[in-house]
Amino acid sequence: MCAARVALLAGAAAAAISLTAPALSAQDDPPRQAFPAFEPVSLDGRTFADIVFDDAPRASPMRFVGQRAWSWHEGSTRRLLLDRDVRVHIGGRRFIAERAVVWMESFDPERPRKRQVAVYFLNVRDPDGPADIAVTADRLLVTGVIEGDIELATDRLEHARPVNRFLDRAEARLAEYLLDLVAPAPPTATKPPPPPFRHAITPEPTPPPVATAPDDAPPPCL
Repeated sequence: MCAARVALLAGAAAAAISLTAPALSAQDDPPRQAFPAFEPVSLDGRTFADIVFDDAPRASPMRFVGQRAWSWHEGSTRRLLLDRDVRVHIGGRRFIAERAVVWMESFDPERPRKRQVAVYFLNVRDPDGPADIAVTADRLLVTGVIEGDIELATDRLEHARPVNRFLDRAEARLAEYLLDLVAPAPPTATKPPPPPFRHAITPEPTPPPVATAPDDAPPPCL
């Protein structure tokens, strides 16, 4: 592939990766969690909606490859759509897919190369993964936080948001994932325990007194 190479360093990369299936090992940074107040209607999947993943950052470069690519912004979120012969190197893992939708955003002004990242794949496999955590899936969402440089290699790059059904499905999937993070399903209602068992004991009736005669009484007359 005679690829046009584009350095994506505006708000440069830093993402620690948390795979939804399976998970990558994380660095030793302590986890953090910062979920803002929001209305569910604001979760359209185009951005992270200011929801910060609590994953520990993972130091790793990221590389995105596709025969065709679209690049655009949704607010402060950097977006990509990769099509045909897609290769994604992220968090020390390599994924091969037909298509991929990417979200990247930096939430730490002091560490602009640290980014929150999500990638939604179509028909993906992970050829280099260990046998016990190898990935093969029709659809797969990968999320995390990574710190490192980002590179895009493509034959054709367009700077616009495309009209694409797969893009719509990817955004719906991310919105669902974000909603699960901030508004987990309520616990299943449980029935109250039954009252303690009480066994009612009915006293046996007292037998009537038996009339007895003294030993020296005369026998009854017949």
